[in-house]
Amino acid sequence: MSVAMGGDETGGFVGDVGTAVSKFGFGGEDAPKGVLSSRLGCVFDQNQAYVKGSNGVPLLRELTAEDYKVPDDYPARLHTRSPFVAPPQNQQCVAKWLHGDVSSLGAARFDKGESCVVRSPLVDGELDDWDTIEELWREAFERAKTSGAEQPVLAATPSDASPKHRAQYLELLFETFGCRAAYLARNATLAAFAAGRASALVVDCGAGTTSVVPVVDGYVLMKGIRTSKRGGDHVDAHAHELLTKLCGGTEPVPRAAVRREGRKTYESWPEAFRKFTQRETVRDLKESYGVIPKKWGLAVGLKEDKRQFFLPDGTVVDVTTDLVRAPEQLFEGVEEEEVVKKEEEEPSIKVVRDARVGQRALQPPQIQPPINDPIVAALPEMVKGSLERVDVDVRKDLLLNIVLSGGGSCAPGTAERLHSDVALSLCAPFKAKIVAPAAFERKFGVWIGGSILSSLGSFQQMWLSKKEYDDDGPTRLVEGRWD
Repeated sequence: MSVAMGGDETGGFVGDVGTAVSKFGFGGEDAPKGVLSSRLGCVFDQNQAYVKGSNGVPLLRELTAEDYKVPDDYPARLHTRSPFVAPPQNQQCVAKWLHGDVSSLGAARFDKGESCVVRSPLVDGELDDWDTIEELWREAFERAKTSGAEQPVLAATPSDASPKHRAQYLELLFETFGCRAAYLARNATLAAFAAGRASALVVDCGAGTTSVVPVVDGYVLMKGIRTSKRGGDHVDAHAHELLTKLCGGTEPVPRAAVRREGRKTYESWPEAFRKFTQRETVRDLKESYGVIPKKWGLAVGLKEDKRQFFLPDGTVVDVTTDLVRAPEQLFEGVEEEEVVKKEEEEPSIKVVRDARVGQRALQPPQIQPPINDPIVAALPEMVKGSLERVDVDVRKDLLLNIVLSGGGSCAPGTAERLHSDVALSLCAPFKAKIVAPAAFERKFGVWIGGSILSSLGSFQQMWLSKKEYDDDGPTRLVEGRWD
């Protein structure tokens, strides 16, 4: 199915919702038209709520003190977490979604006593907050002055997204936005296409997670996916801690706090919003000075005059070697002795019944080596683990096409260090080749791949129509067609 707009064919509307940044634009173009912060500010109005009337129709009304007598068994939900008392059962706080950079999330409003929660649509790389995903797509359609009813929509999904989450995505596109046609593509496939490869081992360093995904002839080999919960956010948190120490234990003042609207209200900002704005300053520092050494243990020298970084409030800090090497966190796994030490500090003692003596006995915790633990694995071990789980006959092609993707892979030295560590860890007869596109292509590779794929003439018959959706339903379509 192709679409004509002004006499030209278009690949539809392409969207890539990420943990930190979301990209949207029209297929066939070189770059996305809109780049939105995925982390949205959600400001709650504690005085209003939607209340289900007697006929089940939601009604908007002012709440009274009587309404805030919450039952003891009322389950707290994410969208009601705030300094204020949660509304009663069957009620939902009115929330205002704030878009854009951190300075526009409403720094000046918090002196009025409003609550703010900073949300991301993905948690640990998994589609989690569908309200935020919906709001991002809604904003993207409005900015592009289009809609799902006007043209087909291609949505990028996490490479390891479950059939359930992919079915939920279809429901969002077809039922909420009224799309006439849609297609769900996995991130790794699109990143490989953007690099000009149909087969590749995609190393995606995102904000929330880092993943290694084998792609063969455009299809993701699910059994070979390796994921680590160490991503750009983990690096930022590490750099944030180091920067705080350099500031004498005081949190760095963000840009939004030194602007006119933030100077008097900074202390009254909600903690979630303050931390979020501070991390923006940390990312500026990381992107300015962050370097990954070519080899483990290699010193990263600083100039004799020491590099300095100017904080938004004018404070000058000397950049240390630890700060320079902050991005190297992706190449460092958690050592077994560290896990053992943690278990010893917080032992998980199991109480069992000893049948021989008829008395209670203590069974010591069983500590397993974290070699294959996706939470603690270093990036080279993830590459090795992924290759070990795919067929032998495709390993050579994958090794020769290791594609870097994601903003976290843009730190200087990433490609060289990965090549060095992979060569040491594999000890295989095959040579490894790292495909490292330009920084722009790594950051927007998934979207670019979607733009390319959706504009191919051979792809036009792969769109899922609204009629097919209505006839078969999302679950059956996902399981039978794409998974």
